[in-house]
Amino acid sequence: MEIPAVAGFVGAWALFHDVLGKMTGEVTPDAIRAMALQVDVPVGDSINGGGVRFGAAGSLDEGQNTRAAAVVGQWQAVGVMRIVYPAAYATARPLSSG
Repeated sequence: MEIPAVAGFVGAWALFHDVLGKMTGEVTPDAIRAMALQVDVPVGDSINGGGVRFGAAGSLDEGQNTRAAAVVGQWQAVGVMRIVYPAAYATARPLSSG
């Protein structure tokens, strides 16, 4: 899958499997948020190599997935994005622009 498709899948899986799939009782915005803050998917357990753990209320990273897989991509050919960093996710070496 392309990068946007993987990102969309991981987000949807976390919502439907790890949040909504584990809820009991009434499904409200507050209940969804409370359940999302309990999600604890270790790094490496998502298909993109990341995990899921949201920053707690009041923290500097409140609501952010602190285990998201972050990569650097580089367009290396017309319409072809390659991951160049970090090495664990790299699909190509970075090309210089000079």
